[in-house]
Order: sequence, then C-alpha cells, then structure tokens
Amino acid sequence: MIRGIGNRPYINLDPYLDIDGFKGLHPEIAKGFALARDYAKEGTWMSPGFDFKDMSYTMDWKPIYKAVEEYLELPEDDPIRIIGDKLYFTDLKDFRNRNIFTRYLKATMGANDPYIYYFLWEQGDWNERNTARQKTEESVYFPGIVNGLRIYKLVELLIALAE
Repeated sequence: MIRGIGNRPYINLDPYLDIDGFKGLHPEIAKGFALARDYAKEGTWMSPGFDFKDMSYTMDWKPIYKAVEEYLELPEDDPIRIIGDKLYFTDLKDFRNRNIFTRYLKATMGANDPYIYYFLWEQGDWNERNTARQKTEESVYFPGIVNGLRIYKLVELLIALAE
C-alpha cells in the first residue's frame, strides 16, 4: 500500500500496481543496465520550468541543461568552445553523439546529472499520443518490463481521474 497522510493512502493504487511483480524484476533490470549500457542516455537537456532558488532544498550540482546554457554563452574563441563545437551534436536523437558532448560538458563545465536513462519504446509525438510506438533496440534487455509488467489499468485510472 502506498501511504500518504496519517498512514492512509492518497489514492489506493494497490489494485492497479503489481508491486511484488515489479520487485521480482530487480535482477533482470540490473542485468539490463549492465548489458544495455551502450544505449544509455546521459543527462537531462531540458530546463525544468522553475527557478532553482524556489526549491525547498539546495541543489549542489549543475544540471546538463545549465552547463549547455553556460557553454553557449562562451565566446567562440574560448578553447573549451573551440573543441566543444567539434563535438557538439546536431540531432538530439543521436544519443551516442549527445552522450559524448554530455561527458565533455561534465569535464569542462562542471556539469553533472546523477542518472542515466533508457527508452524502451521510440519517443512519440506529444500531439499524437495514441499512435503506436515501436520498441527500441535496448528494449530486448528489459523483457519483463516490456512484456510482463502492464500498467494499463493504472493509465485508465489516471485518465479517468483527469476527466
């Protein structure tokens, strides 16, 4: 049971989530992380849409998007910018090249993101949410998530709550 205030659920999601099934996927997920590392996407490139000074805690690391902003403000004759421009990517979906530039920002601009992520389905279009999406190459490393763990009932619940 997901507990909220006074040890009572905000919304009882137990009928919609298979927590024990998800816990059982832990070894498979760990194996997937190890084997799918070449597909990892590093860093968050999008600004969160709020000012960090308004947060309730102090963030003591520099997100990738902030390092990109600082990088782009460097003069074009700055040595970091000269070399970095040769590594800069032109296609955000080319995650391998984007990862190279992300690691460059980490080394030169003090950037850090404390995680990596994997897409198991091709990124969809926000305007066409009902369009079927294809599985990604890395999805084969996470078969339990792709094939076994279904959350359609939860999605239906969330849609119903939003209406």
